[in-house]
Amino acid sequence: MYLGRFYLGQHVPISVQCTDGPESALPSQAPLVTIYDDNGDPVEAKRMPIVDRVAAPGLFILMLRLTSAYLPGHYSAAIQYTVASNPQLQTCYFEVVAGGSVNGAVISMQFYDRPQAKFLVQKLDSFQRNIIKNPRSS
Repeated sequence: MYLGRFYLGQHVPISVQCTDGPESALPSQAPLVTIYDDNGDPVEAKRMPIVDRVAAPGLFILMLRLTSAYLPGHYSAAIQYTVASNPQLQTCYFEVVAGGSVNGAVISMQFYDRPQAKFLVQKLDSFQRNIIKNPRSS
C-alpha cells in the first residue's frame, strides 16, 4: 500500500489490522515495523502501539516522525506480527521529498515588543518553541 509523499518533520501514519483469517485478532506481541531505504538497508525499527484493545482489537497505528535519518527517496515499511503461531508480514511504501524541517512546521507564532528587544516566538508541531530575538524582515 502506498502511503504518500512526506517531507522532514511530518508524521507518516503506518497502520495494520491484525487478523486471523477473516476475524480481527490480537497478536502475541505488538507488531514490529522496520523501515528500509531504497538500497534495502534498515533505517529504523519500532513497535506499534495498539489503538483500543476493546473497541478495535488488533488495530495498531504508528505515527512515524521523519527525522534527519530520512533522506529524500523511497522507503518501505515491513510490518511483522504473529497471531496464533502464524507469522504475518505486511508492507507499505512512502516517499520522502526534499523540504521541511526535522523540527516540524510552525503552527502558531506571536510577536512580542519589549523595551530591551523584539521577540518572535514560534510553536512547532513537534511541541518545540523557537524564540527569535530582533527578527528582521527581508
